[in-house]
Amino acid sequence: MLFLCATLGSAQPTAPTAAPAVAEDIEEIVIVGQRTLSTLRRQMEDAELRVYDVFNGLNDDRRYDIHCQQVAPIGSNIKRRRCAPQFADDAERDEALAFLEGHPVIPAAQVIAEQNGKLRERMAALAREHPEFLEALKEHYEASIQLKEARAAYFR
Repeated sequence: MLFLCATLGSAQPTAPTAAPAVAEDIEEIVIVGQRTLSTLRRQMEDAELRVYDVFNGLNDDRRYDIHCQQVAPIGSNIKRRRCAPQFADDAERDEALAFLEGHPVIPAAQVIAEQNGKLRERMAALAREHPEFLEALKEHYEASIQLKEARAAYFR
């Protein structure tokens, strides 16, 4: 700042000249202030939703589509966000119906565990084939790291 003032102070008045040519127009200036934990959490959740939206658009087997909803666990009125693939919701529904109807029950946890490996393989394949999905995954990862670091610093 002092250097800038000294430079401006030593300038001699001269005859008016044409305005200097601007090499490049500035399109956007982004100023990021200190972000709160709730803001970082919201950004991470938004990035996660983007991952699921891109995945669901690219995925051709609807059983693997992932949907999020606000649910209150049994015994609580506090809603939490739950994101799950369709096959998990179907397995839990089928387990409950089989139990109520007195049929043999295939545990939902078993079905989910078997399908989770296939979901990971599907996601990995789509990330290799589609740069927009890989980019969404990277954005989510970076947002989750920022939130983790901010939480660690806040609760130190």
